[in-house]
Amino acid sequence: MVDDVLAFISAAAGWLYQERDRFPAPPEVIPAGSVAEAAAAVERCERSGGPISAAIVDLGLGPGVPSGLGVVDLLERAGIPAAVHTEYNEGTSRLMFVYAAFSWYKPVALLPKSRFTVSMGLEHAARAFAGDVVSIYDRQAISPDLASYFRPRPGREWPFERVLSSREDLRRWRAFVTYSQTAGVASSLGQRPKAIEKWLATKYEAVWELLRHASKHMDITYRGIADPDPWHDSGKKQDRQGALHQFARSQSWFFNDPVVCSRFSVL
Repeated sequence: MVDDVLAFISAAAGWLYQERDRFPAPPEVIPAGSVAEAAAAVERCERSGGPISAAIVDLGLGPGVPSGLGVVDLLERAGIPAAVHTEYNEGTSRLMFVYAAFSWYKPVALLPKSRFTVSMGLEHAARAFAGDVVSIYDRQAISPDLASYFRPRPGREWPFERVLSSREDLRRWRAFVTYSQTAGVASSLGQRPKAIEKWLATKYEAVWELLRHASKHMDITYRGIADPDPWHDSGKKQDRQGALHQFARSQSWFFNDPVVCSRFSVL
């Protein structure tokens, strides 16, 4: 279990202990709160001859530190089946993380943390969680199969890739996290304002398509970035620019994530 919130790891351990009879041997939960701790756990288990059977990874491990995307990458290279879980219904702060996880890697499942709540009751939560762990180990889809919705589909232009597909895209998004005006973005990057304006024109439609796609399963009203005024207005440049600035700010954790920056060689 990789999560920066110890309470969820403790709850997961309790659920699996309660359902221990459904496993060949009592399951052991190995806690990790960072990419480094996850890597150490994988290495330790490989040395001891007791490999990890399945993993559940939180995508957000704290701003300014490598995200759970780094853990998913690590587990995929180690051949360990993994699912990602996140509070993606709290707004759009995890939106890009969710798309990146299923665009760049191949987790078995997506588990919203709201799937397991106190209101479910201990017995129900334990049974559901243990069943999910078994499915992850068997690399089987979990119902509802949210993961399939966020995976790229062959032959279709993927909204996530239209929003972020290059090093230059990431550099410009990171600039828009800080600057709200085209002139400020252009100056910070040493580029001409016209180049940024042209880029904005293409990204506006791409972001709107991403938000529309995400809206089926995510709350995209956070900070008003899905407010109809900037997205459905007559197309005033200032409105579009403001909407994209709001989007960049809402995704600042993602655009500044060390794992994302490393992938695109942005320091």
